[in-house]
Amino acid sequence: MGFSYAVAVVILLSSSLIFFGLVYDQFQTGNIQLDNSLANKNKIICGLENSKVSLSNYTVVKETTDFSITINLTNNGSTTLIMSNTNILFNGTEVKFSYSENYFLPLSAEEINVLYPRGNATVLLAFNTGYEKFIQVVYK
Repeated sequence: MGFSYAVAVVILLSSSLIFFGLVYDQFQTGNIQLDNSLANKNKIICGLENSKVSLSNYTVVKETTDFSITINLTNNGSTTLIMSNTNILFNGTEVKFSYSENYFLPLSAEEINVLYPRGNATVLLAFNTGYEKFIQVVYK
């Protein structure tokens, strides 16, 4: 009876060590993923809080079939915005636009050009940091 008892204890201890090793590995992986997600969250919040764009002016010119809309913006925040990652919605519809520089640096100006079928529109600019700017464009 002594030998079978010793073998049973060894089997239980070794299976417990394997089990707790697997649990610890998964626990450690979860903690690393949680730390990475909190760091990304802080980076996103920092970028959002440090983004500020102001409207300098806009012009609307009637072309043959569409309206050419030019929006002049100034980056008053301390974060560089990436124009290729920016989305522009005219009346809720995403439109293609052109810009002069890909990096919209702090304290610099940027000009956005859009062709749109109507001269009046509610414009939403959504930048790569999550910052959004609403503009009401009116054709005069």
